[in-house]
Amino acid sequence: MPIGVERLRIGIAWIGILLFVAIGIGLRREHLDEPLWLDERHSEWTVAASWSELPARAALGNQSALPFVPIRLAVALFGDSPTVLRSTGLIAGLLLMAGAPIVLLFATRKASPPIVAAAILAIDPDLIYYAVECRPYAPMVLVAALQAWSTAARWGIAGLGSATRPRPATRIAFVVSTILLVRLHYVALLLVAAEGIVVLLQSLIDPRRRHERWRSDRRGVDAAIDLGLIALGLLSLLAPLTRIAAHRRDWSRFVTGSAEQTAPLIELAIWGLLVPLTALALERLVSRVVGAFGADRERFAEGSNEAGRTPASPRLFDSIGGACFFGGCAAAAWLLAALATRFGSTPVLLDRYLIGTWGWVAIAAALAVASLRNAWWRPAIALTIVAAWSGNGEARWWFETGRWPGHRIEDWAAATRDLDDSESSELPIVSFAGLIEDARLVEQGNREELEYLKFPLVGLRQPERIIPAGSYPQPAWPSGLDERIERTGGIAVVVRDDPSRRELLQRIERELRQRLKRLGGSFAIDERAYGAVFVVEARRNEP
Repeated sequence: MPIGVERLRIGIAWIGILLFVAIGIGLRREHLDEPLWLDERHSEWTVAASWSELPARAALGNQSALPFVPIRLAVALFGDSPTVLRSTGLIAGLLLMAGAPIVLLFATRKASPPIVAAAILAIDPDLIYYAVECRPYAPMVLVAALQAWSTAARWGIAGLGSATRPRPATRIAFVVSTILLVRLHYVALLLVAAEGIVVLLQSLIDPRRRHERWRSDRRGVDAAIDLGLIALGLLSLLAPLTRIAAHRRDWSRFVTGSAEQTAPLIELAIWGLLVPLTALALERLVSRVVGAFGADRERFAEGSNEAGRTPASPRLFDSIGGACFFGGCAAAAWLLAALATRFGSTPVLLDRYLIGTWGWVAIAAALAVASLRNAWWRPAIALTIVAAWSGNGEARWWFETGRWPGHRIEDWAAATRDLDDSESSELPIVSFAGLIEDARLVEQGNREELEYLKFPLVGLRQPERIIPAGSYPQPAWPSGLDERIERTGGIAVVVRDDPSRRELLQRIERELRQRLKRLGGSFAIDERAYGAVFVVEARRNEP
């Protein structure tokens, strides 16, 4: 290829990458001013503790301590503002948004693949949402992409490495990244299981891998060593995983295992399998219709075409194989999630638990484009993918209004400040925070768990005023409340509820009025809304 054409391609790729990175930064900036919602308040409460207390607080929220370590460091250095709390997610999202396209540019030496990856990573609504969140999901997306790449290299998938002689650095990267991924979030075990399925299938189908004899050399021993090290690194997670599994009944009112809940996951899996296969079919069709006009015979990881040598024959698993691996891993993860949701009634259907697959989707789409040999067909497919991704509902809203739609509408910080004012500072606070486990924890009455249930109002000057209450399946008022109302002359109730329906709020208000009526006297009731957080105050009128 002429040097001038090569430089032009690289220049176009850099312009596209920088453009979409700038767009992605701007879209993420739109969310920085949104209040910390319930789950983020748990992160704020966790990092407000000392280093010795941090693991216990993380465990109370069914989380690993690892993702809170960088947040705790950031808070220690720069304070506990929402921007600082969300900084690790922002940095992880930026690294993935810029790093993955750059790696693809140097790997493929083509302009279209990195632009496709940059576009998906920059404007996908889910990636934007979780990049601006004080939770482990944005770091999980970054580490999942690195871990999948190291997995492919470790097992010799798609020409990314050698299955027979993996380099020591590759083996170390595979072991360390796998342990890190699962320790960032326990549900990442599902992603690792999906990778294992795809590695086995792709190794069996690959013509050059089909007849490998693992027992004839050290490959089986090396594989056992690597997998054993991973198991050893994750052994300490057995206890928290067992505890979480024992309490999965908390999800029973949300996760029913119905066809309506599993169908979207199966649909995603089908699309994940169709994308690389469709790209391959279109390439073969176009090559037959238009011939070799404008064709670029370079293939990703296909081998050199030096003078005096015969070009390496195209290998399915060196060109489209990368797309099949990353797309197949995503599809397998979605299928496993559908099965877990259908038969285990576990909350794997939530998009936050599968967000790690979106980095794989971006890489799969980019490698599918890279596998196309026709120099005109590649940019056409790339533009189609970018246009399709840009046509999502939230992107259209942004193009029409100039603002990305907001999602976080729970202003717990404002509600906490309001409860700390001089008029409300003595009233007991009954908290119906809508946590899935609050009814069980209140019933058990464990002191540490009751303190955990106070985290939504972190920062309250007198946290001993907070009385956690069970929200579902029906409000469970704490005992001894009438005496406290008589003593203080009133009560404050905090309710988290859907502002468009207010079903829980209306029920609690109705029960509160009945309770106050039994106590006798006249009470003034005031209701204030902070998005999806409501504060209801009742004060006895002076005679």
